[in-house]
Amino acid sequence: METQQVNPVDVLVLGAGMAGLAAAQILSRTNCTMRLIDKGHQVGGRVAARRIGTSLFDHGLQHFTARFAPFAQQLARWEREGKITRWANSFPGTDPLDSATSTPHYRVPGGMHLLPLSLASGMDVVLGCKALAVCQSTDGWHVHLDNGTKLQARALVVTLPAPQSIALMAAGGTVLPATIRDRLACINHARCLTVLAHVDGPTELPPPGAMHVGPEPLAWISDNHAKGVSEPPGAVTLQAGPEYSRQFWELGDDGVAFQLFGCAQKRIGRRLVSYQVKRWRMAYATSTIPETHLATDAPFPLVFAGDGMGGSRSEAAWMSGESAGQWMAERICRS
Repeated sequence: METQQVNPVDVLVLGAGMAGLAAAQILSRTNCTMRLIDKGHQVGGRVAARRIGTSLFDHGLQHFTARFAPFAQQLARWEREGKITRWANSFPGTDPLDSATSTPHYRVPGGMHLLPLSLASGMDVVLGCKALAVCQSTDGWHVHLDNGTKLQARALVVTLPAPQSIALMAAGGTVLPATIRDRLACINHARCLTVLAHVDGPTELPPPGAMHVGPEPLAWISDNHAKGVSEPPGAVTLQAGPEYSRQFWELGDDGVAFQLFGCAQKRIGRRLVSYQVKRWRMAYATSTIPETHLATDAPFPLVFAGDGMGGSRSEAAWMSGESAGQWMAERICRS
């Protein structure tokens, strides 16, 4: 396939999840040119929703909450702008990953995907293209995509999961400083099997319509109608725990759906009608590093951010992206 050259920009941002969008928000307020790239068909990564028939399912990240003031202030801004609304202060059961059990948890009316769509509005975004390799050249960074396109920029922000970031650099022959490569290698992620289940009527889940169950094999149940996401009742999201997801990753969709629904049926109180299974290969970080970003100026500005840097939640990913965006803006952009 012949390589197609696209007009160069000042900064390429790889990955349009929470970290990539946070970095892009910072850079969009400068005078530098920027392009945001993601292999998905929509921005947002796990901040996602899927429509099946007339029903809508939040099938990745289920809500936002803040442990620290900067992200709490960000959530407050989004709430004032009408992008998010408060859902609950706590949920039945205990989340093994979150000790903050009585802080506001926010939902996105109409589906989680609407928040990243709003944040990316007006940006130069390339979707549906997977980055295959990152190469250094005499004029900056070259990113080769699976559609035969080559993108070029003076600087690069990489917000992909750490194992993917390492592989992407290696594929292009880019040798990272050992201090960066070794820190990225410390970040690991858990898988998550998710079942999007149609049931034959409103569920019997207690208010607010969601609960922590597990941690294993079933970790989370959410009624998307009670949540205010899906108009018709009976749209239920089931998320498995990390050990079940690891052990049964290769199990067929029927086996996954029947096993997880079997764990939930008494709580749901309805009959399973149909289902789809979503496999999140890198759902969240299980081992993290305290640094909010990792960066180098040589030979051209390069900064890594994302889940696993500074924490394991969407809050940490957003704050990591902001940290990386600020670092990059100080080097190549003028406000």
